[in-house]
Amino acid sequence: MAAISARNRPSGRKKGDQENSAAARPWRLRILLVTLLLSLSFSGYWLTRPRPDADELLEAAKAALHVGDDQSAVRILDKLLSHAPENGQALLYRGQLAFDREEHEAAYSFFHRVPDSPASLGSQARYAEGVLLVAQGFGRAGEQLLQRALELDPSSVAARQRLVELYLAQMRSADVRKQLDAIRYLRPWSIDELVLYTIVGAQPGNRQNGPEQIERFLDAAPDDPPMRLVLARYRFADGRVDEAIELASPLLDNQEYAARAAAIIADSHIHNQDFGAAAHVISKLGEHSQPDAAVYRVCGRLAAEYQDWDTAVACLAEATKSNRENLETAHRLGIALSRLGAKAANDQLQYATRLDHILRQASRLPNRNANAPEPMIFIMLDVANTLIEVGRPRDAAYWYDQILTIDSTNEVAKNNLSKALSVASNSLDASKAPTLDEMPTIPWDSMLAYARNKGTTIQRPSNDSRGLEVAVQLRDVHDESLLTFNYFNGDTGMKYLLESMGGGVAVLDFDQDGWPDLYVTQGCKLPYDPADQEYRDRLFRNLGDGTFRDVTELAGLGCNRYGQGCTAGDFDNDGYPDLFVGNYGANVLYKNNGDGTFDDITLDSRITGDSWTASVGFADFDGDGNLDLYVVNYLDALRVCRGVDGRIAACDPQNFNGQQDHLFANLGNGEFSDITSQSGIEVPGGKGLGLLLADLDYDGMIDVYVANDGTPNFLFRNVSRDGIIRFEECGLTSGVAVNGDGQSEGGMGIAFGDLDNDGLEDLYVTNFLDETNTLYRNLGGMLFHDVSRQWGTDDASTHMVGFGAQAIDFDLDGRSDLLVANGHIDDFRFRDEPWKMASQVFRNMGETLRDVSPTCGEYFLNQGLGRGVARLDWDRDGDDDAVVIDQSGPAALLSNETRDKGNWIAFRLQGRHANRDAIGARIEIRSGGKIWRRSLVSGDGYFSSNERVLRFGLGEANDVRDCTVVWPHGQIQRIETPQLGSSLTVVEPPSSATRIWR
Repeated sequence: MAAISARNRPSGRKKGDQENSAAARPWRLRILLVTLLLSLSFSGYWLTRPRPDADELLEAAKAALHVGDDQSAVRILDKLLSHAPENGQALLYRGQLAFDREEHEAAYSFFHRVPDSPASLGSQARYAEGVLLVAQGFGRAGEQLLQRALELDPSSVAARQRLVELYLAQMRSADVRKQLDAIRYLRPWSIDELVLYTIVGAQPGNRQNGPEQIERFLDAAPDDPPMRLVLARYRFADGRVDEAIELASPLLDNQEYAARAAAIIADSHIHNQDFGAAAHVISKLGEHSQPDAAVYRVCGRLAAEYQDWDTAVACLAEATKSNRENLETAHRLGIALSRLGAKAANDQLQYATRLDHILRQASRLPNRNANAPEPMIFIMLDVANTLIEVGRPRDAAYWYDQILTIDSTNEVAKNNLSKALSVASNSLDASKAPTLDEMPTIPWDSMLAYARNKGTTIQRPSNDSRGLEVAVQLRDVHDESLLTFNYFNGDTGMKYLLESMGGGVAVLDFDQDGWPDLYVTQGCKLPYDPADQEYRDRLFRNLGDGTFRDVTELAGLGCNRYGQGCTAGDFDNDGYPDLFVGNYGANVLYKNNGDGTFDDITLDSRITGDSWTASVGFADFDGDGNLDLYVVNYLDALRVCRGVDGRIAACDPQNFNGQQDHLFANLGNGEFSDITSQSGIEVPGGKGLGLLLADLDYDGMIDVYVANDGTPNFLFRNVSRDGIIRFEECGLTSGVAVNGDGQSEGGMGIAFGDLDNDGLEDLYVTNFLDETNTLYRNLGGMLFHDVSRQWGTDDASTHMVGFGAQAIDFDLDGRSDLLVANGHIDDFRFRDEPWKMASQVFRNMGETLRDVSPTCGEYFLNQGLGRGVARLDWDRDGDDDAVVIDQSGPAALLSNETRDKGNWIAFRLQGRHANRDAIGARIEIRSGGKIWRRSLVSGDGYFSSNERVLRFGLGEANDVRDCTVVWPHGQIQRIETPQLGSSLTVVEPPSSATRIWR
């Protein structure tokens, strides 16, 4: 008899099978009994026969079990054990039956009675005891029994698998790899095991089941120091920092664990922005304490907060030496190097990006459909090749070998496997990570002394003066305003990813009557039929009486392609805003004729392209006074994808190649020239959705920020000279390519505004489910810092799929709030993911952003599939409203009905030497010791274009003492004593005209 764990079954089970196995419920003991295919009767004969021998009774018990008669099996086995109490096989079977009846003490007793000899039975018994003890919360004792099982039978894959699970829950990455190495010598790895081996150094622990298991272990042994530390790390990872501190604090007096405890506590204090407390905890470690990489890492974070970049580099370099795979440390080291202007910065940041890529790509495989091997092999080759790039050829060889088990004819895998093995076997696999040898070092005692010198907290000035006494109120008035529009996504049933992304909205005053109008993009049936006019883009004219009128046909508009993003801009400087529409397929440029009509001039303009266009934007990149055009392109094709269960589902964007963005220079004669190839924007890895065109470093030239979906975001710094448009990509070194932990995210929408009122405008990027929307604080000089945790935007966005976003000061208190539209890309409720989601309002409290959505009106109590969001003052009452495109219902017009708002002033700018829309200009206002800065930008939101108005909420300020316009060419114009509550049009000098437009 050979009792075998369910975890020892061959790999490759379907998901449904996994969910009912020990693989899906790793602590459930289930020993499969090998049965004989016997057609025996197991009636009372075996119990009444005088003194049957043990073998006959055992066979009878097996036969009973074979047909599911557990009661007869129990009686037979009990009789056998009454005559042969040390029969190992009988004890194992009897223990299993007791366990199935949830008689755990009896089960343990039976297993415990099995002697170690013979080793095969002893190993199975110790394994069963160990699994049972672990299930009951006795982790240490269970681990010892599992190790004893391996001493008796080193070939026990089942015991090694249980230890992998146990070590993973305890974040013991090295032990996980040790057991996986041993398993590989006993049998081929499953894909799940290969993935785990690859990423466990970068992503220790099991956040899904680990915390619950560690809690059970602590219930049984509350004072177990390693278990307390592990649970504290889980709590910190989940943002429950107070619990993390509580768990780790008692261990500060334990010399063996004090350093690790201090690291967790200090991390938690940094999370809470209490830097002095973090330094104090580290400083209390004795000089004779053992150096610890985690403490060095935290010291590096702390030094970065103090902007002491030399110390940050030294500490982070020390931390990196112990684990070159740790993504967060590698990324933070790269950022610190970039702040010093070190040559090694770019290499270090690129290395961290590759680590992130390995983690993201490898993590996709466990949920892949095994019946669709081609996408799997594509992903696996990508992971293997990237492992080569980071200097891990031996690990890459494992991936190439796994590919060949799926497709033995794959020539790429064959060739690369040979090369990888050659490099590894010749000891040439020195890490390709940037060398640490030339980086500064900091001895342990010096690091502790540094912490002692940082005993005070960095105090940021609090602006939280108004509290929540003013409640933001937004009411959806689309119905009463006659704004009737429903986005049609194609509804093919094929769930093309295209069907999940649209649509967009552009705000423009197309007839120059002073009232903002709306252009909305529409989808169409797929495949596209040029003759089908059922679904078309729409233009809604604002009549100024509280209603809109659909004037699409009168205006000569009505594109019937599959619409995505759109933008408005006066590209020919004739005083009337034109339209550019991004589609799946050919894009369209409409010229505003100035008489209420538009002409399609796409062919005459020489704008080309038939890609899947996402966001689009106009801006003057070379300062010639003409608006150029930036086109963000997304993915390369339509494709039908299926989940693990075989059902059609929206595709993962990682299954596609990204499309190259395009840049068209405005020649000033109605024509554009495609300058993509010579402009510097041809950078691999782009899968763009969101776009922002803004002067991010205030040097007078418009830069380009692109939110990529699942790959690092792009920041193209404008380095144009002598009329030649040129960009340099600097997203990583600027700190806006990935989040603060070095992880790329599913970027979609971009909001732009000075959230902390320091005079520098910040970036807010919406991301995918189980990611946080990321707030990048502008530090000046094209440097940004992820402050999502400090500002509280992480927890409120983790369970959302964010799309459109806008920075809007709803209550005009002088602080920009945030509006975010949410909604998943497909209905994944069968896997416990939300589908329709409520939009959110984040109230700016001065140093945090608070989700106040449930109190903002009925609209925010309903769920939908929000996409494009644009900002406008549709009723010209002085405050900003918003329009939200929704895939599950009508577009919403959110009218701002907040009471007791602050004072305000608004500006419309008109360029003369600069582009007429004045994109790139900014206004600075000073009053009462405060400063406000607003820039006129293009593209922010998601697939949308805002009203070209700069509105300032001034709170309780009674006047404006200093108002300055900085035009795109750098010319400064001062506006004398503008009246509060007025909307002004300012014309670029030499006209120096200022007039009230309403």
